[in-house]
Amino acid sequence: MSNGIHITFQADPSEINKCIQDLNSLGVNGRKYMADALNKTATSARKKLAQKAQAEYTIKTGGFNKSMQIKKANAGNLQAVIRSTGDTINIKRFKTRSNTKSAGSKAQIVQGGGLKELRKDGGKAFNLSGFVAARTSASRLPIESFYSKSVPYMIGSERRVYGVLEPEINADLYKFMQQQIARAIGGG
Repeated sequence: MSNGIHITFQADPSEINKCIQDLNSLGVNGRKYMADALNKTATSARKKLAQKAQAEYTIKTGGFNKSMQIKKANAGNLQAVIRSTGDTINIKRFKTRSNTKSAGSKAQIVQGGGLKELRKDGGKAFNLSGFVAARTSASRLPIESFYSKSVPYMIGSERRVYGVLEPEINADLYKFMQQQIARAIGGG
């Protein structure tokens, strides 16, 4: 099951129009400078989102940057979009402890959340050649692996990642807009 999230960066249209007019009055293509500011924001946001997600979840090798592609803004479309897609992740990529004689396998998904025992339909989880699985009935088969949320779900979390970083990302957008205006004034 593939999941996805789209994060769009677009400043207040009235502010963008004012900046574009100011830049055009300097004799430069204001739309191009604004597209540059949006693209810098998207690149910076992707890095911050990946770092925050890595800090919030116990995933061993995140692959957060790989799962996020940037559709860049241009003079004709003043909108930068970060797209993140991906499937659910095998629980083994998170912090896990293999089963002992008395307890089944345990996993910790969220930093600080502690190890929790894994069960499916009352059956304890066990380590099976790099996968954590459990029997779904009294018989030996079938067994099912355990999976956690996808990278887009983690990145899009209002409580842990994107929701926390959104004000900072918006501040970066306006900072990069001001840098582009300074660049145009300086003849850059």
